[in-house]
Amino acid sequence: MSVNGNQTSETIWVVKPAAKTRSSLSTDYFWGVPHNASPSPHVCPSCERRRGMLRWEPPFNVECWAQAKGFSDLTLKSYDLLIASQQCVDLFEQAGISGYVVRGPVHIQKGRPKAALAADRQRRWVLEIQMSPVMVDERASDYIRACPIECFRCTHDGLCGYERVEFVRPFTHPPADLFWALNGVSSLCCTDRVRDLVLKTGLTGIVFERASGPSGRDQDAVASAGDGE
Repeated sequence: MSVNGNQTSETIWVVKPAAKTRSSLSTDYFWGVPHNASPSPHVCPSCERRRGMLRWEPPFNVECWAQAKGFSDLTLKSYDLLIASQQCVDLFEQAGISGYVVRGPVHIQKGRPKAALAADRQRRWVLEIQMSPVMVDERASDYIRACPIECFRCTHDGLCGYERVEFVRPFTHPPADLFWALNGVSSLCCTDRVRDLVLKTGLTGIVFERASGPSGRDQDAVASAGDGE
């Protein structure tokens, strides 16, 4: 889907976890002990209700399950959280990727396979993705709802499904490179800059699906690092 606004034209992609196959890397992280959380810092500017999930607070303790080949560079923990390797954070910073905040280092309390854990020397970080004022066009996306809309700005409550993801255009401001929409579908989205960087550098752990098509997916547009385009 093309995005037009402020003389920009980009494709928006939905970030998904990579499949667990022999040719790809995918790592699962589970909450460790203690697991601290606070209310979401994101607030709808119209109804002033908090949007998003509870905010994960330090210490960022986890248990992990990797594959025999090792750990992935990126793990999609939720639509507003990524766990990223030091290499990934360095590449994001060098490329000037926008839309995230580094919250702090991850502490792996235990994990498996133990050989992969012992061989992995990279530090990992929690990246918090920022909410965007970009809006999903509900009518164009064919949203299906279970209850009436209470706020026509954030509108996420009661969402049961959708046929596609289309954004309100033109954008009043260009989207950040990583973002989730105020009235979105609990999906982490990104621009071509993120996708191109991941594919070019071979970062592992996530795949990209074009933000259009049945159920928000365009299977012909799926691409992942290491698998080509």
